[in-house]
Amino acid sequence: MPMSSLPHCPPALRVTPPRCLASGNSSSSTQSSPSHPDAERSSANYKPSIWGYDFIQSLKIDYNHEEVSMDHRWKLLEEDLKQMIDYANDKHSVLTTLELIDDIQRLGLGYRFEDNIIGALDRIMKTFDQLTDEATSSLYLAALSFRLLRQHGFQVSQDVFKIFTDREGSFKACLGNDVKGMMSLYEASYLGFEGESLLDEALAFTSIHLRNLSRSDLTQKTVSQSK
Repeated sequence: MPMSSLPHCPPALRVTPPRCLASGNSSSSTQSSPSHPDAERSSANYKPSIWGYDFIQSLKIDYNHEEVSMDHRWKLLEEDLKQMIDYANDKHSVLTTLELIDDIQRLGLGYRFEDNIIGALDRIMKTFDQLTDEATSSLYLAALSFRLLRQHGFQVSQDVFKIFTDREGSFKACLGNDVKGMMSLYEASYLGFEGESLLDEALAFTSIHLRNLSRSDLTQKTVSQSK
C-alpha cells in the first residue's frame, strides 16, 4: 500500500496545564490588589458651641412632672368628683345632686362614676316620697329625677307627673312657659313603657309647645330660667 493512501492523522494535542498548577505559587501570591489613594474628606468647619458644659449644668429647670401631668391632674379631679357625688345628698339639695349626675353623664363620663352614681340615686330613691312632695312645685325636678332614676334601672311610677295634669288628664297649659321643665319632661317621656299613656301625653304635649318656640326664644328663656 503506498504511503499516500494511509489516512492522515492529526498531530497529538498538547495540553497546557493552568498557571495555578504549573506554578508552585498560589494565585493569591501572584495577584496584587489594586491600590486606591485615600479619598480626601472636606471639613465642615463647625464652630465651637457657645453653650459650655458647666453653663448648661448650672441652668435651673422649673419643671415638676407631677404637677403638669394631665393624667395625675385627672386622677385628682376624678377623686374630687367621686366625693362630691358621694356626699352631695348630705351637703346639697337633691336637685344639685341630680344636676351634677346629669352633667357628668352628658359629658360621656358616667361610666367612670357608675358606682358612685348608683349609690347617690339609691339614697334619693329611699326618700322619693319626700322628693315627690318637693317636685310638685317643679316640673324640672320631677322630670329630671324620673329620667335619671329610670335610666339606672330604678322603678319609678309615671304617676309622679299627675300633679301637673288637669281634671281631663291633660297637662296644664301654663306649663308651656316653663321651657326648662318642658325640655326635661320631653327627655323623660322617652323612657316610658308600653301602655304608659301619661308619658305618651307628655311627649305629644312637649313636642307641640317646644316646636312652636323659635330658637332664639328657646335659648333666651332657658338661660333666664337657669339663673
